Amino acid sequence: MNIEKLIDCLSVWMGVDTWHTGHPLDEERFYTALSRAFEEFGYGISDADFHEAMEAYIEKLGINLDENEYYQDEIDSMVSKADAIASYLRFTSGG
Repeated sequence: MNIEKLIDCLSVWMGVDTWHTGHPLDEERFYTALSRAFEEFGYGISDADFHEAMEAYIEKLGINLDENEYYQDEIDSMVSKADAIASYLRFTSGG
């Protein structure tokens, strides 16, 4: 997995300061980012890859994840959501 490309796909969502707030516009950006990632890599992106990409993006912003449990919880939540969406798409698309 090319994590830098995955980070680029997610940047449309995570590049906005409010990405983690659950605001409807952030949700829309999240789905757009997932769509970009699935177009690039297919539906088989692992939880570990999503997790790594999100952590790397946050660390590039200068946020120390070891000191900020909030962001770790948000990452875990969004990775679970991405996995559920990917699973649904894999099942319904036949691939």
